[in-house]
Amino acid sequence: MEYLHGADNIVPGLERKITGRVVGDKLSVVVTPEEGYGKRVGGSQKVPRDSFPDDVDLEVGMQFWPRAPGQTDAVWVVGVTPTEVEIDANHPLPA
Repeated sequence: MEYLHGADNIVPGLERKITGRVVGDKLSVVVTPEEGYGKRVGGSQKVPRDSFPDDVDLEVGMQFWPRAPGQTDAVWVVGVTPTEVEIDANHPLPA
């Protein structure tokens, strides 16, 4: 995987643990949730399908930025039925 070190392109905990390493170094790293995508908070919620654009074929894993008062974080689609979409604000990677 290529990335630009110091540009916040990977989770902070991983970047800290590989700082100072050189090409060819091998290491095993454990990144805690706090140093990665954060601990899971809350759970998923179901919203009406008509809350999403009609021309979007919704699929599990899609990411959206809701236009709701106070909502600044992305949500991910974790389930889809003809009438409801289940969303979760927790990052999909394991915590």
